[in-house]
Amino acid sequence: MKPHPISTLNSICARLATTLRDQGLSFRTFVARVLFLACAAAGMLAPMSVHAAIGRVQTLSLPANGAGTTTSATFAASPAIGDTVVIFIWSWGGNSVSFPISASDSYGNVYTTVQQAATPALSGVNGYNDAAVLSTIVTATGANFTITAKTARDGTGSSWPGLSEIGAVAVEYTGLAGVDKYSVTPAATGGVGSPATLSLGSATSKANELVTAIISIVWPAVDFASITPTGTPNAWVQRGVYTNNANFAAGEMADQVLASSSTPSITWTPGSTAFQYWTAVMVAYQPDLNCTSVAPGGSWSAPATWTSCNSSVPQAGATSMSLAANTKDFIAGLQKGDPHLKAEKSLAATVGGKQALRTRITTQTSYTQEPAQVVYLYTVSRDAGLWYLVLAIQPSQLSAFDPIVKRMVASVQFPN
Repeated sequence: MKPHPISTLNSICARLATTLRDQGLSFRTFVARVLFLACAAAGMLAPMSVHAAIGRVQTLSLPANGAGTTTSATFAASPAIGDTVVIFIWSWGGNSVSFPISASDSYGNVYTTVQQAATPALSGVNGYNDAAVLSTIVTATGANFTITAKTARDGTGSSWPGLSEIGAVAVEYTGLAGVDKYSVTPAATGGVGSPATLSLGSATSKANELVTAIISIVWPAVDFASITPTGTPNAWVQRGVYTNNANFAAGEMADQVLASSSTPSITWTPGSTAFQYWTAVMVAYQPDLNCTSVAPGGSWSAPATWTSCNSSVPQAGATSMSLAANTKDFIAGLQKGDPHLKAEKSLAATVGGKQALRTRITTQTSYTQEPAQVVYLYTVSRDAGLWYLVLAIQPSQLSAFDPIVKRMVASVQFPN
C-alpha cells in the first residue's frame, strides 16, 4: 500500500524543519527550496524567528611545501557570496628577521591579517616560525576557486639561503559577524614545552561564538605521527594537520562553536616526540545576530553561489553609505560571479518593520527542465552591515508562490 501523499509530505516537512534549525538556515539545493515552499503552502511550517548560526561550509587542505614560499589548492565548491573564508598558515624560513604572511585567491578577494605570531631563532633553532590567520568576506566567486598562501621567508640574507617551508588549511564559514578577541604566544619566546597549551585569556563576549586555533611547530625536526587537540570546552574539531616537521613545516588547526560565553583553551599533544618550541594563535568570531528569517538560502546559479540571511559589511561600516548604494554594490559583487544575472530597479519595501529595498533578479540555473530563475532580493541596513534575504522561484511557479513569498517576508523579525 502506497503512503498517503499528505502523510509523506508531513514526514518530509518534519525532517526539513529539523534540518533548517540544525543547519542554521544555510540551504543550498533546489530540492530543499521547493520542499520548503511546499511545506509552507501546506501550512506545515509555522513562521519562526531564529538567529543565523555559524556554520562550516567546506574545508580545504593546502599541500605542504618543504622547499618553497607558496602552496595552493582549489575548493571543491565555489564559496558563497557573503561567506567568510579564513586561511590558517604555518611556516618556517631561514631569515633572521620577521616577514608578513599573505594569501590570495583566483577571484581577487582581498585577505587581511587577523593575527600573525612569529617565533625568532632560539637556542639550537634557526630562522623564524610563523602561525598566521587571514580572512576575507567573499565578494567574487565561481568555479575553480583557488587559494594561495605565501610566506616571504626564503632564507635571504641568512645562513639558510633559499630555505622555507609552508602548509595551510582554508575554511569557508557562514554566519560570521567579525572578530571578538584573540590570543597569541609571546613574541620573544613563543611557546615552550610539551604538550602545547594556549588560552583565549578572557571570556567570549557572546554565546555561539566560533573559536579557531592554529599551532606551528618550531622544533624538534621530527615526524610527530599525530597532533591531537583537546581543551576546555573539550569540543575541538581538527580541520587540518601536518605532522612531519623533519622535511616540512608541521602544524594543526582546530575549531569549535561555544554554546555559551566562556574562556576557551586548547592543548595540542604530539603522538611521539615531545614539542620543544612552537607558535600558536587563537581567534574568536562573533555570530551574525542581525539575521532572523525562516527563508532558506541557496545556491541556484552556476558558477555563482548565494547564501540568504546574512550580513555584508561595507569597508567603512553600514551607516557610511545609503541602503540603495549598499544594495547596488552588493548586486555588483554577485554579477562578478554570474554573467547571467540581471537586476531590475530596486523598489521600496518593509521587512521586519524596517525600511527595505526589494530587487527582482533573473538568472540561469543548471536545472535542465527549467533553467531560468527569478530571484527576489530584500535588503535592510543594519549596524553590522547589509542584511539580505534571497528567495528563488522558477518562473512557471511565480503566481502560485507569490502569496507564500509575502508570508515568508512578513515572518521576518529583527531583535532590535
